[in-house]
Amino acid sequence: MSPRKSLCLIAASLMGASSFACGSSSTSNPALDASGSSSGSASGSSGGSSSGGSSGSSGSSSGSSGGSSSGDDGGSGDDGGSCAPGSVTGFSPATYVSATANQGVCSAAEITAFINVCGDKFDPNTCFNWFNSNVMSDAGAGTACGNCIAAPMNNGGTWFDPVGNFGPNYAACIQLLDATHGAACAAAFNNANGCNGYACDTACMNASNNAYDNCLMAASTGACMQYAATETSACAADSVDGGAEMTCAPGMGNRQDPDFQFILTLICGGGDAGSADGGDAGSAEGGVSDAGIMDGAGGG
Repeated sequence: MSPRKSLCLIAASLMGASSFACGSSSTSNPALDASGSSSGSASGSSGGSSSGGSSGSSGSSSGSSGGSSSGDDGGSGDDGGSCAPGSVTGFSPATYVSATANQGVCSAAEITAFINVCGDKFDPNTCFNWFNSNVMSDAGAGTACGNCIAAPMNNGGTWFDPVGNFGPNYAACIQLLDATHGAACAAAFNNANGCNGYACDTACMNASNNAYDNCLMAASTGACMQYAATETSACAADSVDGGAEMTCAPGMGNRQDPDFQFILTLICGGGDAGSADGGDAGSAEGGVSDAGIMDGAGGG
C-alpha cells in the first residue's frame, strides 16, 4: 500500500487557501509547516479500489486521496487507532477542468526527479523543496514542468483533494484516454474521492492505513454515498478490465511510482520526452501509444 502524501500548505498556496481545510489546530494536516520542515507524517494519494483502499490505484467510489501516515509503504500511522468519517457539511465539489495531453514540458529526467522525492519513497522535506523550486508560488514562477505536474487548475499530472493531499491525477488520465465517457467519469471520480478525503483525511491523520481504508468505505456508503453512486454510474465503462481506470494504474494499487510515470508522461511529457527509458512514449514503462489517446482528448 502506498503512503498517503500531504503537502497542505503547498496546496493552499497553489490552489487558493479558501479551497482547502488543512485543519483547525496544529495537530491537523498540513504535514509540513511553513518553514518546510516536517510537522506531521507523510501522506496521501488519490484513487483507491472498490474495496475502499487508499492504495493509489484508480478505482470506484470508495477510494480517496488523502490522510497522513508514517510515510512508509503500508505501515501504520502514529497510533494505528480506528477512525470514523468526519462531517462533510463543508464539502463542495470542484468544477472539473479538462486536462491536456502531451504538453511536452517535462523531460524523462524531470519526471523521475519528482517521482524520486514525492512518489513511493516520499520524503516530506525534499518533496516540499521540489514544490518550492518548481511550482509557481510566492517563492517564484517555478518551471514549466513543475507547473504542469502541479497545475494551478488541478488538472496536471497530480491531483490535490480538498484537504491538500495529493496523488497521481487518475481522473485526468481517464478523461484523456476515453473520449466518450472520460470527462463525465473524471468529474464524478474527483467528486467521490474529494468527498471521501474531506471526510477521512483529518479524521484519520494518525490512524493506520487499514483504519483509513475502513473510513473511506464508511464515507462512500454513508455521507458521500451520493457521489459514490454517481461515480459508479459515470465510470461503468472505464472501470471494467482493460478500461481507462486500469490503464491509468499500472501499479495495480500496490505502488504509485508506475502510476505517476504513466500519467505525468501522458500529460506533461511529449513524444519520447517523458518515457521512462527515453524510448517510445507508447512503452509500458512510461507512456501511452497514440491509439491510447482517442480523438477529442483534452476536451471537456
